[in-house]
Amino acid sequence: KDEKEGDEEQHGVGIGYWQSLLDTMINIQNRGILPFPVTGATFLRTSIHVAGDSFSMVLMNGEIGSTSWALFHFQLPSLLFSTQACLKFRGQEADKDLVRFVVQRAVIALGKPGEKSDKQAVVTRVQWKGVGITSSNNTREMLDTLIVDALRGGKGNEKSCLDLFQFPALEAVYQSDQEEETIDRVDAADDEEEKPKEVKSTFTCQFYGVVSIQTELNAQLGFLPDLVNSYKKKESAAKSELKTAEKKEKKEE
Repeated sequence: KDEKEGDEEQHGVGIGYWQSLLDTMINIQNRGILPFPVTGATFLRTSIHVAGDSFSMVLMNGEIGSTSWALFHFQLPSLLFSTQACLKFRGQEADKDLVRFVVQRAVIALGKPGEKSDKQAVVTRVQWKGVGITSSNNTREMLDTLIVDALRGGKGNEKSCLDLFQFPALEAVYQSDQEEETIDRVDAADDEEEKPKEVKSTFTCQFYGVVSIQTELNAQLGFLPDLVNSYKKKESAAKSELKTAEKKEKKEE
């Protein structure tokens, strides 16, 4: 690779322009420029790969000062999203159609490929007997209280931690395949509509170990559902307040 190509990769040139690039290539190919010869094909590929050492997310059971929360912690998470498009002509020379084949894949993985581990991700219920977090706590203190102490098991800091779920190393793959005849965007009529597209999708998930579930029903049925419902209620209340404000503005107008 030359220096220019290396600079483009480093700065992420082209990210976010996949669809417009695909449309441009379709228009070029409709005019007969690509592929050459007509029996050939043009391939476009793009991929985004994100990986990290660990990822943690906290859902508070109420406000930030709540004394109970759910901790989601993932080890060696990675996300790969890739798209491949193949453009080729189909039919007789006099009446050929441009066909687009698109394959999209999303791969979510925990742990190193093929490595067996029974604790790559945990969902933990944390209950704190002390005073909740306040606005006077800085970011580091909040992270230590909500995440670091909980991952250590809460020993010696008045926290009760219970793992509700434990997941091993895993790889989940979602793939969609679709074939469609493209419309020449230059010559097509304005009212011409594209035909409904058939999309074939598959999803597989491979676990490289044992999935562990806490069998204490009170912990499972009385915590996570209530936690999710509390967020739903807040969302509904926010939407209701927004509608009320919009009605009030219309009346004032």
